[in-house]
Amino acid sequence: MKLHGGSCFEDGLPVCDAYFLMQILHDWSDEECEKILTSIRRAAPLNAKLLIAEWLVPEDGKPSWTFFIDMIMLTELTGKERTQEEFREMLARTAFRLDRVINAGFNTFIPESTTVKAGPTDSAFPVTASELFFAPPPSY
Repeated sequence: MKLHGGSCFEDGLPVCDAYFLMQILHDWSDEECEKILTSIRRAAPLNAKLLIAEWLVPEDGKPSWTFFIDMIMLTELTGKERTQEEFREMLARTAFRLDRVINAGFNTFIPESTTVKAGPTDSAFPVTASELFFAPPPSY
């Protein structure tokens, strides 16, 4: 394994087999997150992995301290905490397919995704709807 630095807001990230973001996306708005993910996707080869360690907002509405963190993100930064479905949709818009969500404990989850094609004429994103939603939704 080799660590590479770089700015996710600029092109020119290194080509890697896997990319790991930890507590990064919750700092940014959906638009800014899509810029980050698009930058990674432009560098990532087909079938590369993206691992994102973040807190997930429960989709069942049950009490969770993640809602408190979400309030901080919404008032202090441009970001927010997201649900698993919000991650799935954002990843799909940037040519990643959510494969599974790993429960790392302490309400930290790692959505694991794989790069997919973005369309038949898009060589930079070497997607069909079936590729985006092939993996069954994970349970945690």
